[in-house]
Amino acid sequence: MRRSTGRAAGWQLRSVVTLATALLAAILIAAGGSFIGAQSATFDPGRIPLVGRTRSVCTVPDGDEGTASDQRRTEIGAVVMRKAPGREGRLDGGPLTGDEKLFTLDEQGTGELLRKPAASVLLSGEGVMATASAGSVITTAASGDDQGISVAPCTAPAVDHWFVGVGHSDQQQSTLILTNVDETQAEVDLRFFGAKGMIIVPGSPGMIVPGRSSVTVGLASLVDAQGPLTVSVHATKGRVAAISRDQRSVGDEPAGADWHPSAISPRRQVVVPGLPSGAGGRELLVVNPGDRRAVVKVEVLGAGGSYAPIGAETVDVAPESTASVDLADALGGEAAGLRLSSDQPVTATVQSTSSRSGASSDLAFEVADPPVIRSGIAAAAILDGAASTLQLANNGPSEVTVSFDVVSYAGRILRQDDVPMAAGSSDTRVLTQTPPAYLVVRTPEGADVHASVTQEQNEGDVAGLTTPSLVSPDLASRAPQVRQDPAAGR
Repeated sequence: MRRSTGRAAGWQLRSVVTLATALLAAILIAAGGSFIGAQSATFDPGRIPLVGRTRSVCTVPDGDEGTASDQRRTEIGAVVMRKAPGREGRLDGGPLTGDEKLFTLDEQGTGELLRKPAASVLLSGEGVMATASAGSVITTAASGDDQGISVAPCTAPAVDHWFVGVGHSDQQQSTLILTNVDETQAEVDLRFFGAKGMIIVPGSPGMIVPGRSSVTVGLASLVDAQGPLTVSVHATKGRVAAISRDQRSVGDEPAGADWHPSAISPRRQVVVPGLPSGAGGRELLVVNPGDRRAVVKVEVLGAGGSYAPIGAETVDVAPESTASVDLADALGGEAAGLRLSSDQPVTATVQSTSSRSGASSDLAFEVADPPVIRSGIAAAAILDGAASTLQLANNGPSEVTVSFDVVSYAGRILRQDDVPMAAGSSDTRVLTQTPPAYLVVRTPEGADVHASVTQEQNEGDVAGLTTPSLVSPDLASRAPQVRQDPAAGR
């Protein structure tokens, strides 16, 4: 009898404990659901960036070493902005082959100007320098086929590149330069989109680019077609850095040259910043690589807001084709950006030419590019003999304030300023600091601001003009900060 009573008491005790445990669990679950809630991965803009290693190529044309002073001369500017004090890193500049170092930057905020490089230079960033550095190629000539001024960012290797409005005629010739920074060979396909559709070019698929080397492709020798042209570079194996060297002529006379960077990959909305002010040609070129006709709405992002350019409000682009439209009259010499909205993925470039009384003209390319992500850098913002202007385009739906610093290569801040910008507008700031100097533009989190620097030669026999975009070295450097979800798996 006592044994039965003991069993009953034990059973009752276990029941009470089980019930209490279940009740406590229910309370905790309810509290978790009510007060903690489901939390997704969030982005913390104040986090220290992930670090690793980045590479970019500063392309030097063949034959630059030892050229006469009145002919082509190329320089390379490399800089590291101040980003994370106390964090270590380095930026090395050296040839594509071998381990030789032409220069090393290991102090944040400084820069190096490499004069008369004998060949293309590979920039390798490590540690914090991997996401804080950038380079520019500066090419100038007082006469000849390359007359004028040309500046372009050093290019990172990628799988896809889009060159809209390249030349393949006596009036404009383009030389595509493909560089493989890796040890193993890369294989690329070139696709050509002309005014009347895709152009089949024998030998363009399966082009081999050996490891640690460059391959040059003269487009005029490959393509026999009239009208505007786009070339798409797609790496089927490995990756390549790519840029085009374009030269223009009027009759038998040289009429300028420029580095022609890759445009952003096709999408339904793109922004082309940095159309320069003043007289000269402004030709918009749009490629539609898809199999359906694209109807593209064109808007000018001007100083007073956005508007449709009269006579060029829309552009119809046939499937797998490139179309062009003249914007010079519609812009009226205004500095501006362009916003293109399409029912099919497209990308674009504006080809600008300079005009000054008593001087030969020059050529410049403004390409559709991504917005500045946190920080954008122009490694060669202030040059000898050129007037520089920062051009900003706000493609966002609300007003933003953009800040910028002009910094000497010795690391001294020469100027700091803020630029409030209305939605759908452009703004400019004249840069008058002493060269060499670089520019850092900072945008608010989530802003859609695009930036470039217009550089003009206002004296001399050539009206030099170039309009390089800024690059965001931090574009892929941060990852979302993952926070655990206590409610997951319930």
